[in-house]
Amino acid sequence: MKSELFDSSFYKYIFISICGLIILTRSHNSISILGHTLVDFTIPAIILSAIYLRKYFYVNCIVLLSVAIDNYAILYDGVSANCITPGYLLLIASYYLLFWMSRYINSIEISFSSLQVYLGLFLLISLQWLIATTSYYVFTETFTNNGFSLYFDYLSKWFFVETIPSIFWLLFISILLTVNKVFSFSVLSSQSKNI
Repeated sequence: MKSELFDSSFYKYIFISICGLIILTRSHNSISILGHTLVDFTIPAIILSAIYLRKYFYVNCIVLLSVAIDNYAILYDGVSANCITPGYLLLIASYYLLFWMSRYINSIEISFSSLQVYLGLFLLISLQWLIATTSYYVFTETFTNNGFSLYFDYLSKWFFVETIPSIFWLLFISILLTVNKVFSFSVLSSQSKNI
């Protein structure tokens, strides 16, 4: 019996592409060919899976892949495990919150409502980042020694560095989707998200 999750080649293509980009860009792993060149694709992957794939199966796979890459990097690549704290559980929860909230977005193709969509995406990405970063920060030695006195310096140092690249990824994919729709290059433009 054929799986409902892969009813068409469209969904297989999107899902495999998303997973491939995560593997290629997750910044701290030796598997990554482009890991230190391109920024991490995990956040855009979760948003795209929410908008176009919609099923929790896909986000579960993305989160498991991300956790597996992190653990591989710690166990076999010598990456510091200081980011794996009890706060890591909130990072995972923030991924699901991002997925759940992104499901209310219909498309990221360029249109008259693109500014509203991207403002909403920026707010969602910012909320996810704030949850993940705060949960990480409270388990660091900096917090133990200084409490929240250095927290806002930490936020101002990393906020744009870690959120804006996700918006650039999404803009790039928006352009690809829009060009595909306008010129009807492939089956992507004829697919409905009613799954």
